[in-house]
Amino acid sequence: MSSAAWEQLEENLLHRVNSLVQDSDSDFWRNGRFLVHTGRELASHKDGKIRLCKSWRSWNSPELISVSPLAVVGGQETSFLLKGRNLANPGTKIHCTYMGGYTSKEVPGLTRQGTVYDEISFGSFQINDAIPSVLGRCFIEVENGFRGNSFPVIVADATICKELRLLESEFDEEAKVCDVISEDQVYDSGRPRSREEVLHFLNELGWLFQRKSSMLAGPDYSLARFKFLFTFSVERDCCALVKTLLDILVERNLGSDGLSSKSLETLSEVQLLSRAVKRRCRKMVDLLIHYSVTCSSSKKYIFPPNLMGAGGITPLHLAACTAGSDDIIDALTSDPQEVF
Repeated sequence: MSSAAWEQLEENLLHRVNSLVQDSDSDFWRNGRFLVHTGRELASHKDGKIRLCKSWRSWNSPELISVSPLAVVGGQETSFLLKGRNLANPGTKIHCTYMGGYTSKEVPGLTRQGTVYDEISFGSFQINDAIPSVLGRCFIEVENGFRGNSFPVIVADATICKELRLLESEFDEEAKVCDVISEDQVYDSGRPRSREEVLHFLNELGWLFQRKSSMLAGPDYSLARFKFLFTFSVERDCCALVKTLLDILVERNLGSDGLSSKSLETLSEVQLLSRAVKRRCRKMVDLLIHYSVTCSSSKKYIFPPNLMGAGGITPLHLAACTAGSDDIIDALTSDPQEVF
């Protein structure tokens, strides 16, 4: 769901829930009891009545700020470290939800209590019925009487998990800053954009992985959303993840004549190879110049080193103008097509 659509949902939550109940062809919604939680509002339906609470979050509501590790291997038992506010309030529970199932635990004692954030460490959570190579997502939730929130955790292979866990430092830096300022300041100033961007990335990546694993029907994953994932991943030097994203993109858009023109146009706009050159990431450069798709028994390389970008600048031009990039130039001039 786009940000604009989400804002419209929150602005008209009561109307949307009422439409869901009244206009649905299924008795499930009309006769069921359910809650809709958008983060800022809570709507409930029971016995034909809809109730809306706009200011449902309170000072003592449990709130997760970060979860470590934020990526786990399917089928392996994992210990998590949770950071947040009011995590040890009486009655608070922790849930791990995955593919329609969940496990729950009562909140244990605090590992550490900071000025703003509490820490809780616990183990024995496991993504059941998942093999080590599966792609997906789960959610760690804290809940106390309908109040609480959730944090996305990616399910992937060990290599991708290792890359994604480096993102935890972005949450740690925020925690160090916020732990020495007052609680009022934290609530008034909001969270840094970097944290929101990482969360958005994890939610987008998890949604894509979940669709790939479950083969859900419905609207396909748009190329615009792929662009965000590619850009974020390359800027963090996540080589294994970029390879997996490329494989998913190719699987969805490869036809008898090769990769669709819109897909090629999207990859051209993102300029992945040029970004990798600017970051002087040799491993990423090697991955991209050797990445190919096979169609009609012929192999086509998607990221040639002479591919022109804005202003007619090629990745080799960028490398030649960047100090300390001799190894990048060597990689670009040793591409499998022998362009240079």
